Amino acid sequence: MSDAPNFANLLNTPMDSIEEPSPWPPGTYYGICTGYKLGVANWDKTTPIVTIEVHLHEAGSDVDQDDLARAKVDFNQRQRWQSQDYQVSSGGLLALRRLMQATGLNIEGRTATELLPELQGQNIMAEVVIRPDKKDPTRQYNNITRLGGKRD
Repeated sequence: MSDAPNFANLLNTPMDSIEEPSPWPPGTYYGICTGYKLGVANWDKTTPIVTIEVHLHEAGSDVDQDDLARAKVDFNQRQRWQSQDYQVSSGGLLALRRLMQATGLNIEGRTATELLPELQGQNIMAEVVIRPDKKDPTRQYNNITRLGGKRD
């Protein structure tokens, strides 16, 4: 059986039945690094960045379980906000180094180019917050404010 979406069924969905997704409740979530991308920042189209992609699969004990249920969180679905950008600058590379060390990677004498592929598959801890939309504060989204290594 194919996992491909049935576009005919999706496009025949009544538009008034499509709901805005609820943001996930703030707190700590656990998952794995699924990969990385090299690119440029959206805000100026010139700043080089590394985007670390994560799949979160578990909420920490500080996440309100009732809010989690109300938000209809499905850990099997990939969510758009599950990534963190690091500028390729001294400050951004320092944060990236801290992430790599926190996941247990040996960074001694190694470059980010060498280590980024090894970050894939590593256990990750993410701190998630809710932020209002800049143009419409009634709409809310999630941001990952910090990625770290696996829990002890």
